[in-house]
Amino acid sequence: IRNAVLHATGVAVYELPLTPERLIHAFIQAGLIQPLSCEHIAETKREVYAMYDIRQVYQPKDLGEALSLLAEHPDAIVISGGTDVLIKFGAEVVRLLLLSIHRLPQLQGVRREKEELVVGPGTCFDQLHETGVIREHAFCLWQAADQVGSPQIRTVATLGGNICNGAVS
Repeated sequence: IRNAVLHATGVAVYELPLTPERLIHAFIQAGLIQPLSCEHIAETKREVYAMYDIRQVYQPKDLGEALSLLAEHPDAIVISGGTDVLIKFGAEVVRLLLLSIHRLPQLQGVRREKEELVVGPGTCFDQLHETGVIREHAFCLWQAADQVGSPQIRTVATLGGNICNGAVS
């Protein structure tokens, strides 16, 4: 990811794990993006960021707000880890509108519900590999989670993102 970010934007990010928040901070430090004040959903203030190829990044606080924003902006690209989005659009000059679902607790984690094991689509691969219930009840998934990409990729890439993008890694 670090190399993809460096290639696409010219910004080197050294802190791990590489999270969307660290990317935004690095882009602000490099002068590529600037916080803008924006009014939207329920008159709450949010910060959005403008970059040379990114129009806005919305960061909703819950699933309901995310769905409202998506209804309001059907052209938005939904990201969580963003690893595939950076590679796909990094070299292109495109005015992207991003909707980050990275922090939505409803989409995170692993839990048991009766006889079922529920994995949130926003769960990162390193979280899958660190979860004992996955090792105990879904050993193949536990093993596979440790084989996806590099350690840096596993800290940000999500199960849901890889399914949505048809990633085979």
